[in-house]
Amino acid sequence: MAGGSCALSQAVSEASSPPPPEFIAHRERLWQELKKKYEAFVKSQARSPIQITLADGSTVDGKAWETRPIDIARNISKDLAEKTVISKVNGVLWDLERPFEGNASVEFLDFDHKDGQYVFWHSSAHIMGEAMERIYGGHLCYGPPLEEGFYYDMWTEGRQVKPEEYPAIDKLCVSIIKEKQPFERLEVAKEDLLKMFAYNEFKVRILNKKVTTPTTTVYKCGTLIDLCVGPHVRNTGEHEANFSHFHSSASHSGCVKSIAVTKSSASYWEGNAEAESLQRIYGISFPTVQAMTDWKHFQVSKFSFAFIVRWPFLISVPGWHRTRFFASLFIQARVINIPSPTPCYSQSLDT
Repeated sequence: MAGGSCALSQAVSEASSPPPPEFIAHRERLWQELKKKYEAFVKSQARSPIQITLADGSTVDGKAWETRPIDIARNISKDLAEKTVISKVNGVLWDLERPFEGNASVEFLDFDHKDGQYVFWHSSAHIMGEAMERIYGGHLCYGPPLEEGFYYDMWTEGRQVKPEEYPAIDKLCVSIIKEKQPFERLEVAKEDLLKMFAYNEFKVRILNKKVTTPTTTVYKCGTLIDLCVGPHVRNTGEHEANFSHFHSSASHSGCVKSIAVTKSSASYWEGNAEAESLQRIYGISFPTVQAMTDWKHFQVSKFSFAFIVRWPFLISVPGWHRTRFFASLFIQARVINIPSPTPCYSQSLDT
């Protein structure tokens, strides 16, 4: 068993494009069928004239079920369209590609806005979730954003995610970003979703326990299709995206430019210590590579301060050697795999 685990870990570390699990093809077939039905429904809706009120009180004309927030943002300025992470329509977070359904007010939020960060990190969790499925072939559970970053839980049949596997996850995440995969939204009947996710007992539990309406939403990016209320960024990233270790002059945008695994741990399904044991992978992402670099420096600074408070004699160590010492400790701490109960999990469909 140990030998098999080591062999799998080596395969994960070396794999550039692991074969996809079988359930991905099943899910994709159902998605395509349901997408045709939903597109037919949208096409049948009347394209009535509507008025869209901007944040400054001005109004623009549009058409119901046709005009989208991204269209309005582009008409205002290219810079606004590129920097916007998500829109708010009538006070509700709304996908930039999702058409207005009637008269509405609209706001545009970037990464500097709290709601913009929430959506940005939620979408980043889906990017990492896609990579996790493709690498481990496990069953995804919850994958919410946090106050800083995000995580995804996965049932892996008892196999532990190892720190030496983080680079393979990072590498695949970057590949997903470079593909600029669109986030697509579908509203689907509950019974159809039970068929789509029949392979995943955890998604079936969510559907049976938490979905009390005839329909709910799913989102797709690349090979990943997941239960989710959304909303999400327009796509997984941009073609000039770079791995977080590299330098880039890329400007601020509403898409993911830099992403990295920060740690992993054991967790329990919905925080219940008597339920299934899962593997949780945490991550962080930013709209610029520089922001990732700044964040890492800040983490080292916090780590350094904590050690100096506990062991004041360290302040006498020469600056360069002290910096290297703390950076080394921080890197080691980053990869410690500490089992923990679920401190935070989504009570909604934000998976």
